[in-house]
Amino acid sequence: MRAGTWYFGLGALALLSAAIAAALALVGVALADPAAAGASALCSVVFLIPGLVFLGRGRYLRIRESVLGRIAALAESRGVVDIEGLAEELTLPREDAERLLRWSVREGRLRGTVDPRGRFVAATAPRCRSCGEPRVRELSLACPACGASGSRGGPA
Repeated sequence: MRAGTWYFGLGALALLSAAIAAALALVGVALADPAAAGASALCSVVFLIPGLVFLGRGRYLRIRESVLGRIAALAESRGVVDIEGLAEELTLPREDAERLLRWSVREGRLRGTVDPRGRFVAATAPRCRSCGEPRVRELSLACPACGASGSRGGPA
């Protein structure tokens, strides 16, 4: 189970406890028992704050999972990704796009490296049979590095 789901569950449990404590505070007020009403109201606040924090953290983790998954799928499907182009496509600064790619690699969602030309090369990128240059997955069979034709291959 993912961390975001755990945080959501914990947040929901804390908010449920806060709601029960608030209901008990109302019962204490109705029964004219100020000590019970005050204690229940305090418990309600004590559970409400962590509940909201856990729900916020769970939401953050779910969004993060979604973004990293999208970045990894995009990079994996293309094989070779120009970081500038990725940043433009995602409407992010270049540094943020590169950081997200590196984050995906660090978490094991994506395997590959950034080459000296500033492109991300996935480990599964097709390579030219003649020169070994990584290529973008596309219909063209000519290698842009050496010009060899019919060079679409699988992972190196």
